[in-house]
Amino acid sequence: MIINLKVLCFNNFYIQVDDSITVKELKRLIEAKTQTRNFNIQKENRYLHDLLDLNTYEFSKNDCIELVYEK
Repeated sequence: MIINLKVLCFNNFYIQVDDSITVKELKRLIEAKTQTRNFNIQKENRYLHDLLDLNTYEFSKNDCIELVYEK
C-alpha cells in the first residue's frame, strides 16, 4: 500500500512510499528530493540505519520521520 510519510526537517515535506520499504530505499528517495546526502533518518528518537536495517521497515500512514543532518 502507498502511504504519505511526513519528513520533518527545516522545510517539512511528504513523500509517497510503499508501507514496507527498506531504509536504504527510503534514504535514496529522500536524497533525490532534498539533493543532499548528509543526513540520517530518525523515527521516535531512534536512528534507522540503512546498513543495519536491511529488511523492510513497516510504516503506517500517520508516521513521521526526522532528518538529522550531519555536520
